[in-house]
Parts: sequence; structure tokens; C-alpha cells
Amino acid sequence: MNGLPTAKFVVVAIAPLVLALGGDAGAQTLESFAVLGGSTVTNTGSSVINGNVGVSPGSEITGFPPGIVNAPYTIHVANGVANLAHSQLETTYNNYAGRVATSNLTGQNLGGLVLTPGVYAFESAAELTGTMTLNALNNPNAQFVFIIGSTLTTASASSVLLINGAQGSNVTYVVGSSATLGTETQFAGEILALTSITLNTGADILCGAALALNGAVTLDTNTISLCAAALVDVGDVIDDGTTTLGQTEVANAIDDFIAAGGVLSPEWEDFLAFLSADQLRLALAQIAGGPAGAVAPAGMQATSSFLSQIFGQIGTARGGPGNSVAFGEETSSVDDTQPFPEQPEEPATVRVLGYGPIADNRRSAFPDGALASPRDERLDPSLWNVWAAAHGDVGKADGNALTGASDRSVTTYSLSTGIDYLVLPNTRLGIAVSGGRADFDLDSGYGEGHSDILQAALYGRTDIGAAYVAGALAFAWNDVTTQRFQTMGVSDRFTAGFSAYDISGRIETGYRFALPDMDIVPGSSGITPYAALQVQRFRTDAYSEISASGSNAFALDYAAQTTLATHTEIGVKFDHSLILSPDAIMTLRSRIGWGHDENGDMNATASFQSMPGSSFTVYGPEGASNSLLLSGGAELSLRNGFSLLAMVDGSIAKGAYSYAATASISYAW
Repeated sequence: MNGLPTAKFVVVAIAPLVLALGGDAGAQTLESFAVLGGSTVTNTGSSVINGNVGVSPGSEITGFPPGIVNAPYTIHVANGVANLAHSQLETTYNNYAGRVATSNLTGQNLGGLVLTPGVYAFESAAELTGTMTLNALNNPNAQFVFIIGSTLTTASASSVLLINGAQGSNVTYVVGSSATLGTETQFAGEILALTSITLNTGADILCGAALALNGAVTLDTNTISLCAAALVDVGDVIDDGTTTLGQTEVANAIDDFIAAGGVLSPEWEDFLAFLSADQLRLALAQIAGGPAGAVAPAGMQATSSFLSQIFGQIGTARGGPGNSVAFGEETSSVDDTQPFPEQPEEPATVRVLGYGPIADNRRSAFPDGALASPRDERLDPSLWNVWAAAHGDVGKADGNALTGASDRSVTTYSLSTGIDYLVLPNTRLGIAVSGGRADFDLDSGYGEGHSDILQAALYGRTDIGAAYVAGALAFAWNDVTTQRFQTMGVSDRFTAGFSAYDISGRIETGYRFALPDMDIVPGSSGITPYAALQVQRFRTDAYSEISASGSNAFALDYAAQTTLATHTEIGVKFDHSLILSPDAIMTLRSRIGWGHDENGDMNATASFQSMPGSSFTVYGPEGASNSLLLSGGAELSLRNGFSLLAMVDGSIAKGAYSYAATASISYAW
């Protein structure tokens, strides 16, 4: 709309009160007039008017008495009040006449129609014979606007019926020439006529007004009453017992803005005036800025994936302080081509997964003769290790019926590389970098987005006997883009681009127990109870949306947000190594654990750009607090220093799950 309907609601509601309290008559405006003529106002019979009666620029009002204007209203003849009202009528008429119709009823009789909120156009004349029903669809703020090209005519005993919250003060007829109400018509709404208005005998406007811009208003034993429009809070309109916390937050932000004296934009007035209560609930859910609630979870998932790749290296033997398998050098005195025994006389104990101590196991790692001579056992372990990994994961969290948060899906994928150095015989330190992307999507079409991510980390590990301690400190920069769509009430697309940052750390400790070798199972095994703590601090800069339509009416501003989340993990890792040949060892890995997450405040704070000072919370899925952690995979270690690793990980919880796959290659020398 043009900004006038909301003002009309308020003024009509308070005008009688202002007058009753002795307010200055000169402060009265168009909304206080039940009858206003441009040339004359003429009455016959005992008409009763509950509202001001005026004329401007004409100067003649006749028929009062016998007509009655009830106090506190009065008659204004070409005075300051009437002149102001006439000027306002001209502006109001032009604004309404310029409205874009939502439906064209040309050629149809209004009688028998049941109409919902909207702007209805007649290219020429409009007629009402019988009853027209206006159904507000449980939205008391609903507007009905009729733009009529020429005349409006009602047959005798016609009527306008208001149902489901419809209010006559929210009904407007914009008539291109003149309006005539037939005898005994029971009418509702405000008539804005370019020329004249005639009410035949007994025709009443029980909730509305007769306002003629240029011509006369002619009355004959009629009742015309202004009615105070009840401007209902948006929160009350949508409250049906199923309203979510997110919808209520948005509604309250609008209500607070209006209560503070804010003036709604025309787009917002249309939005609130032409939707049913059910449609308004859905529209507010779309407006609620859902993608903002997915930014932090998506970024944190990507960083967790990066850390998992790093720990996949420092948690494996080749990434540990020494080599996973102490292969002998080519100077071995033994012919490597000799037959490889099926089972060593004393089963090998191979340090795998990096959970065991750094020991010189060259002699025990292979059968007799498969390793280097005793001289080779004194060689230093590999000083350098370089690795590269490819990773992808998918996670999903169920929405929340209470807050209205939609189901969230996040997919991340990345390429990472790192290099580390054996700084002490039992300690290795390294650096890693990663580039990747996180895509996130909300169910029900409530929004989506993605982040292009650069990450870097320092990591290390030290072994103390059979125990180990490993840690990493990582930093991530997220170049985020979000997108949401508005299809209910208005059609638009809103995008935003901004930066976000994640500082995270993880520390893990465990103790590896070598399991007894069994003759029936070749190879050697170990079990490692472990515990880990991971902390992430995710920071989002303040940012603003851009509308595809160019209007900022429904675009949002988002406040800067910091989220602190912790993840604790307790579990057991298993390893089993098999000697495939004198040059290759296969290590099978698995894990089962319990994870507990304190996700912090993943929500965001938003405000409407067109409503300064408004703010509300954007809710996202809360995620799971407790989850079952599972993983499995294999590593192939080669004598030449190369190692290949493939792992699959999963997290299962009530209302959430994720699964991931990692493939990496490393080289130690």
C-alpha cells in the first residue's frame, strides 16, 4: 500500500477519544469524517451521522436538522478542518487509484461473491445485487480495496457481509465517477468517489464513510457511522496454538516497531493486509532468515573434518614420531626374493595407528631374514613425513518444531596437505593447510548457502612409553554466501556475502595395549582406549542481505555472532596388522566411541532493514548432544616410504547423523 491504511487504522481508532477528551478540532483529519462533499452536502429526513460532516471547497450543507451529527463530532463548512480533509482525500484517492490490482472483476456482479483480502479492479462500472461476503481469513488486519473505473451502484436491500475477522474500516471503494446506494442497502466500507455519492432512502453505511472529492453527497434518512479499526498485533493474528517461536519472534519485531511509532513501508502494509492468518504464518517462516542459522554449523563441520584429516596422520604410525614399520635398508644381507613364511615363529608386533611407543621393531616386525642386519637397526627413524588427503562428508540435523527451525543438510569436501618433522626421538611437529567448500541447505525451500574455506593448522604428537598425546591448533577463513527466497506475500530473492572465522583446537590422549598373538589369526593386534577434547570458536561478521528486486523492505541485517562449541570424545580404537610381503604391511583400523557436544549459541540475530531497531532471533537446528562414533579403514605401508590410507567415519544420534570418507597418501624419509 501507500502508507495510508495503517495511519487510517490508528487515527480512526483514536479520533473519537481525542474529541471526547476535548481535543483541538483543528487537529482533526480526514479519518474523523463520516461525510465529506466537494460541492455540497444535502440531507433529507432523520439521518444520523456518527462522524464529522464537512464540505470543501464548496460551502453549503443543508438538512441538519432534521439530520443529526452525534457528539463529539460536528459540522465543518469550508473551514480549516474541512479544507485539510479535502486535501487529504485528494491524496488518498490518487494513491488508492494507482494501486495494482490482484484480481480483475470487470463484468461480474458483486452480489453472491465471497472475496478474500486483495485489490479488485473494475475497468468500468461495478454493481452489487444481493449480498457480497468479505472473508478476512482470520486476519483482522485484512484489507479489501475495490478500484472502479466509473460508477458503483447497489440494488435495493443489498448488503455487505463481513466474516472471519473482516472489518468495515478496512474496506475501501475507489469510484471513478459516482456511487449510488439503493434503498435499504446495508453497506460497509469507505467510499472514495471522484464526483458524487447518493444514498437512497434507508441506505446505511454501518461501518465506513461517504467521501466525495468534487461533487455532492446526498442523503435521505440514512445512518453513517465511523468505526474504529482494531489494529491487531501480528503476533495475535498468527497465534493459533501451532505458531513456532521463530514466527512469534518475527511478528513481535514488527509489532514492537509499530508500537514505537514506526511507519511501515507500502510493501509491508500490503504484506500484512492481503494474507490470511495461515498464509501469514508461512510467510513469516520464510522471512525468518533461516540460512543464517546454518552458517556456524557448516563452518564448524568443515573445521572438524580438517582436524580429522590431521589426526588421521598423527594418529597413524607413519604420522607418529617414528616410522610405522621399521623396514630394513636395501643393504640387507638377506635375499628379499626368498619365500615369505606364512606365519612367523614369533608373531610380529607392529606399531600401528601411532598408539604405541616408538620402538625399534625392525627385528620383530618381519620373519627372520626379512629385515635388515643388526647394523641397520641402529639407523634413525624417518625424520620427515609429507602427506596429502581428500575428504568428503555429509551431515544432517532434524529441525525443531518448537522454534520452527528447518531440517539442515551440510556437505563438505576438501583437499589437505601437511608436512611434519621428528624434532625429538619421541616427538613430531608439523603444519597443514587445506582448501575446501561447505554447502548447506534448509528443508522446505527456506534457504541455502555455501562457504569457500581456507584452513591452516599446527599439530604435533609425543609418545611416552605406550601412551601418546596429540594435539592440533587450526584457523579457518570462510567466504560465505547465503540465499533465501520469499514466495508468500511477495516474490523476491535475498543474497548475502560475508566472512566468518573459526579458531579451533583438539587434544587427544590414549594408551595402546598389545593384544596376545593367536596362532589361528595371523598378524598382530592392539587396543587403544582414548579420550579427546575439541573446542571451536566461530565468529561471523555483521552483514546485510541484497534483494534481487532492488527493494530492501524484507531484506535483513545480521549482527556479528560468536559461537563457542565443545566436543568431548571417549572411545576405543582397534588395530590389526598383516604382513603382505617383505615390502608391504596392511593395517586394519576401527573405532567405536561416544561423543558429547555442547554446541553453544548457533542462532543468529537479525533485523529488518526497513524497520530500524527491529530485531529477532534466527533459529537453527540444535544438533545432537550425544552421539555414537564409528569408523573403519585400512592403511597400506610400503618399504619405500609410501603409505596409503582409506577411512570411513560415521556419527549417529537422535535427530542427527553424519558420515565421511577420507583417502590419503604419505611419504616418510
